[in-house]
Amino acid sequence: MFKKQPIILSFSLFLLWTLSTYLLEGRLLTFLRPDAVVDRLIYILVANFIIGIGLSIVILRHLALKNLISVQKAGFQSIKHTSITVVIGLVLGISIYFLQNPPTMHPVVILNAFFQVLSVTIAEILVCWVVIGSAFESGFENLGKYHSVIIAIILSSILFGLYHYAHSPPFNTIEMVSFLSFIGLFTGLFFFISRNVYATIVFHNFFGIKGVLQALDKADQLSSYEVFHPPLLITAIIALISLIVMHYFVLRSLDDK
Repeated sequence: MFKKQPIILSFSLFLLWTLSTYLLEGRLLTFLRPDAVVDRLIYILVANFIIGIGLSIVILRHLALKNLISVQKAGFQSIKHTSITVVIGLVLGISIYFLQNPPTMHPVVILNAFFQVLSVTIAEILVCWVVIGSAFESGFENLGKYHSVIIAIILSSILFGLYHYAHSPPFNTIEMVSFLSFIGLFTGLFFFISRNVYATIVFHNFFGIKGVLQALDKADQLSSYEVFHPPLLITAIIALISLIVMHYFVLRSLDDK
């Protein structure tokens, strides 16, 4: 028998997160409108900050208190472990970006895209791998250590791909969803090997950059990112600080569980 509670809670989180993304992003096509600052901020606040970061951490804490998930195995490690794995994630992420034949090498465009994607990436990693991945690993642990991890990587990657049906075109196409599910396998593999949420965020963010820049290029909006957009940096910093604060005040006492 598998453990039902972590799987039910994590899937409920996924459904709520996906619905809020569709209502506040996909339906309004905010990714395709660089000038839609207000719409983007509302989407980021609700779908990514409140649900993606806040609710994910609350659910993780609840499952950790029930001894159903280990906070450390869910990616919240020591500063030393985080520092080392973040550098590894950064090097791998940059390498992968340049090997993907990106639509631009303009440094300002890349920075704007990095900052725009970061808040989304943080929510994606927390929902799909920290909560869902860890929940499936815990739920199927009776099958064995490696089998449960393989199941967690595959299922979390599939859900990650399906989530993009809630986004703006071209992310909501069958081809893109399939491709992103495939990309999710690499992110899941990195997460379960590194066991570090911050490193996985850095690593995965470079996949997101390529997707956003391709969408902007297809919509002939790429040139609009050649000028630095401070709101993108501000939201990225706030998202990262929110994660760190939630980690410190909500999960710190559970780090040894």
